[in-house]
Amino acid sequence: MRKKLMRYIIIISMIVTTFSAVGVPLTSADSPAEASNPYPSLASSGVTIFIKLHWTGDNQTVTYDVYFGTDSQPPLVQTNLSTTIYTPGKLQQNTTYFWQIVSYNAQQESTASPVWMFTTAPDSSPFQPTVLGGPVTASKGIFLNFSAIALDPEADQVFYQWNWGDGNLSEWSGPYVFGEQAQGTHMYAQNGTYNITVRSKDVFAAESVWSAVYQVKIQPQFRFYNLHQGYVYLRFFGFDIGYGYSYALDQALWTMFISNDIFLVMINVTDNVSYMKYRVTNLVYQDEHYTVIDDNLSNDTSMVYFPIDTGFYNITAFAYDRHGNMIDQAMRNWVIYINWKWPILKRIFGRKG
Repeated sequence: MRKKLMRYIIIISMIVTTFSAVGVPLTSADSPAEASNPYPSLASSGVTIFIKLHWTGDNQTVTYDVYFGTDSQPPLVQTNLSTTIYTPGKLQQNTTYFWQIVSYNAQQESTASPVWMFTTAPDSSPFQPTVLGGPVTASKGIFLNFSAIALDPEADQVFYQWNWGDGNLSEWSGPYVFGEQAQGTHMYAQNGTYNITVRSKDVFAAESVWSAVYQVKIQPQFRFYNLHQGYVYLRFFGFDIGYGYSYALDQALWTMFISNDIFLVMINVTDNVSYMKYRVTNLVYQDEHYTVIDDNLSNDTSMVYFPIDTGFYNITAFAYDRHGNMIDQAMRNWVIYINWKWPILKRIFGRKG
């Protein structure tokens, strides 16, 4: 009897050893712990549509399967997840979602969590817009450009409307994609100080509040020092002399320049002007034109020389601030440049030739 018992023990030991060698798993005594502490918590409402799902897992758990959807028995959407975070992507607004986590240990034993649920928030209006940039001072009659941005909680496209502070309200412009800057352009007809505000709305018509005030002051930014309409200027040996005023010249928008030297333009500028640009064009021979940039202003004065010949010219000056915004422009439609080499002037000044 004892021999027979020993034989059974040996046979059982051999069977156990054989099954273990070929990889047949032994039953674990510890299944994985159930996932807990869901975020969003059960029955949460007003949840952002960009939510990331979180939960607490078992330290021994290796992977998770995620079930997620709008059905109370949500479908499988992710397998073998090694973290306790799942990102479902952008969700629908005002919608109830269900989700469940199934935990797996190394022996592929599983434990399912309860089915949790939450409801996303309805559509929200964009946040208060911010005016990002634009000139703070400029002249009337200039098209001024401003930029603004308003972020939307759901990353919806947005429209913008500008209140220019002078009684004019822009049409809604857009839509602009999430994070894109909006552009607004306006021209003021009168000098003064104006309070600019902007508001936005998303594609579902949810409107934001108005932005904080962005103030712009409208006033001239430069003036011609030696090119006043209707006047005759004499320039000899580096000196400019305003010789007199002619009503006929003024009505014709002319300034007469009599000189034995190159043509000089002098302009007084405000502190807001960073640099000036000049364009001079021969009105008879329009292929003759000059463009000069003066970025070395001295004592709030811009002085530019042009080596032009006798003729009729158009001079346009443009002022720019330090951000590159054009803040003023002015033009002398007709400029007569007369070099004193003309025979009649030679006689007047007693020159032989």
